[in-house]
Amino acid sequence: NGAAGSAAAPDGGDGGDGGAVGLWGSAGQGGAAGGPGANPGATGAIPTTEANGGRGGNGGVGNTSQGSLPTLDTSIDVGGFPDVSALTLDGSRLYVTNNSGPGNRPQIMVIDTATNTFLQGIQFTNDRVPSSLAFAPDGMRLWVTRYDTTNLAIPGDVVVIDTVPGSPTYNTVIQTLPAVTLEPVAVVFSTDGSTAYVASKSAASPQVVVINTATGTTTTTINLSGPVQALAINPVSPRLYAATSAGLSPGIVETIDTATNTTVGAGVAVGLFPTGLAVTPSGASLYVTNTASDTVTVIDTATQTVTDTIPVSGGPTAVAITPDGTLAYVANGGGGTLSTISIPSNVALGTTTIGPLQRWVTVNATGTKLYVSYAGSDGKVAVLTGSALTPAGNGGAGGDGGNAGRYGDGGSGAPGGNGGDSAGTGSGTAGTAGSPGTATPYGFGGSRGVGGFGGTGAIAGNGGNGGDGGDGGTG
Repeated sequence: NGAAGSAAAPDGGDGGDGGAVGLWGSAGQGGAAGGPGANPGATGAIPTTEANGGRGGNGGVGNTSQGSLPTLDTSIDVGGFPDVSALTLDGSRLYVTNNSGPGNRPQIMVIDTATNTFLQGIQFTNDRVPSSLAFAPDGMRLWVTRYDTTNLAIPGDVVVIDTVPGSPTYNTVIQTLPAVTLEPVAVVFSTDGSTAYVASKSAASPQVVVINTATGTTTTTINLSGPVQALAINPVSPRLYAATSAGLSPGIVETIDTATNTTVGAGVAVGLFPTGLAVTPSGASLYVTNTASDTVTVIDTATQTVTDTIPVSGGPTAVAITPDGTLAYVANGGGGTLSTISIPSNVALGTTTIGPLQRWVTVNATGTKLYVSYAGSDGKVAVLTGSALTPAGNGGAGGDGGNAGRYGDGGSGAPGGNGGDSAGTGSGTAGTAGSPGTATPYGFGGSRGVGGFGGTGAIAGNGGNGGDGGDGGTG
């Protein structure tokens, strides 16, 4: 009998081969097909005519993909032009930069994620616009980069906000780091929180400033080839990634060794105007949104080479990866949709319609909630429910028919199992038919098994191949 499919794998098991027979003996029994998961498939038939080969067992059917594309729960009105967002460690509050919130003032919006309601706005005392934000790894401080959009010659600063509930200075600015760099556009932290990296998108000073978080002082400056549009830190190795591009020109992703604060290699060419970066939890891959190319570039961080370019739609501006590393969500600023990409197949599964002028997407620690900031007719933060999406299983191969005895007919090959269905559009590949058995003067060759059908969907399973027919008797 064929082995059952593994409970840990979605693929159907292969059908067992039909048994061979002796000179005049009864036919061998076809093997049982392996089923999806650990469920056994049907048993091959036992022919009643003596000396004929047994029929192969059917290939198991691949499991259907589990999960679905994200669904829109609600949209929270925040006004103005919401942009970059970040969640507290416990996921209870979402902080969002807003260039023009209530009172038409630049501020940070605080949202209660349990009730999906606006809690408060943290307003600033001047008109410097918040351009990015990030929580320190301990979750106690929020760093916000700002600069004066009316006078780009004035260096921007970083303000630090106390985010510990119950603290006397809760949700207030407790520190300002002045004159950090021109047009600061992104901030990220080392995994231990001892160092912050602030990037400049100024053509006059394309650089990353390295800051000691304990003292708030700049320790060094790393000059880059062009204005920085996005930063990302590798969670596993001492590497920092900077997407550089001047306007709508082709972009370069530069790699920085954070142990030496120097660039590594010549950089990786990506699409036009890269504006978003995200590293997989394993640190092995970097995803880059190319706004003016309508693509997402995937980079192997070990070799610094492009492994995939994924078409999306409508000017992708930001990307976030689920904590388990199986999905990437891409905010399409011009198209008003959110794309879902399967990892590691790098197949775009489909889109969820949200609203125009999307700027950012944030995923919670369980991968079940997504927050997308967009302008639309008025500023909003969309809340979506996501779910794990597993690829569909492949159909198992049909078992081969058993060979006949000296004077019998060969057993027929069994059909391959069908591939499982999945979310999205597309289909799996159909399995190929098996070969017919060889006919002889003393018996017919068994018929060939047909290939299984491919499943439907972007990550559908492929159909299993049909089994080969058994050979006729040899006389």
